[in-house]
Amino acid sequence: MKFAVLLFLLVALLPAASVRAQEAAAASAPRVQLADGRVSFVPPAGFKLMSKEDINFKFGRNGAAYAPEIVYTNERQNVSVAITFAPARVTPEQLDDFQKAMEKSLEASIERLEWLAREQVTLKGVRWIHLSLKSGALDTDVYNEMYMTPLGPKVLMFNFNSTVAQYERHREALRKSAETITVKP
Repeated sequence: MKFAVLLFLLVALLPAASVRAQEAAAASAPRVQLADGRVSFVPPAGFKLMSKEDINFKFGRNGAAYAPEIVYTNERQNVSVAITFAPARVTPEQLDDFQKAMEKSLEASIERLEWLAREQVTLKGVRWIHLSLKSGALDTDVYNEMYMTPLGPKVLMFNFNSTVAQYERHREALRKSAETITVKP
């Protein structure tokens, strides 16, 4: 009888302990500094910096000019956080027009695009364009959560990307990582 009670408690507490362990790992993940410290974020726990060769192979299919500069990814490279500093002079007052242009560009260039969100949000006092979509890729469908904001003579872009098969498993970690983005003026 005591064994059954202990087994019940162990099974009941395992999911909560696992969640607490994941939260502790995420909290202890190092903050990444970018753009001379003006931008920082915490990648999901266990994500590693992708090599330039892997970035160009995975993202540069249409030419390396389209590849992000920095990518943090899981071990299988099917879930990632890609960061780009795009050369586009956009002011905060031009975000509405820039958002419309980005939406049209994505619709013209991405097959089987399904919009999940097209909005502007404020993260830690900074206004961002947030585009969320599901689309077809070469060999699978993917989810993209994109955040864009002006940063001097460039547009800072974060793309939280996952295959559909891995999305539910990583959705919360990607959301929490997005919430850690900090941009200093």
